[in-house]
Amino acid sequence: MATAPRSKSLVVLDNSAALGLLLPDERGAESTAHLMAQAPYVQFIAPALWRYEIANALNMALRRGRIEKDDLTWMYAEIKNLDIRVLDDEQSPEVLVRTAQSSGLTGYDAAYLELAVRLNAKLATSDKQLKAAAIASAIELI
Repeated sequence: MATAPRSKSLVVLDNSAALGLLLPDERGAESTAHLMAQAPYVQFIAPALWRYEIANALNMALRRGRIEKDDLTWMYAEIKNLDIRVLDDEQSPEVLVRTAQSSGLTGYDAAYLELAVRLNAKLATSDKQLKAAAIASAIELI
């Protein structure tokens, strides 16, 4: 008898974790390998804000000479391979401000925390303050 495929667990992927996979000077060998090993078993999700943060980070990396324009081709492919589901539902400014205030985070980072809390998802981040806020909110980190 065939068993139903196991559903993937949800993991909110923040900008810092994604950049750790992409930017050579931000890659942590152990954390990058761990995150990539998780990819087949999870569904990465992110708030709509993620698109803008990634675009800005890659643009700034180009301007500062951290990457070459040719690097963008494989970086875009890597992002596509991760199959990140960017959620376009608008997060309430009221909820984000409340989350930011209670956690001490910026409004940007509060978007990732709020999404993880709301969807009971794990969180992938390299940001120390966001990690601490996730732990305080009983969100599992990967």
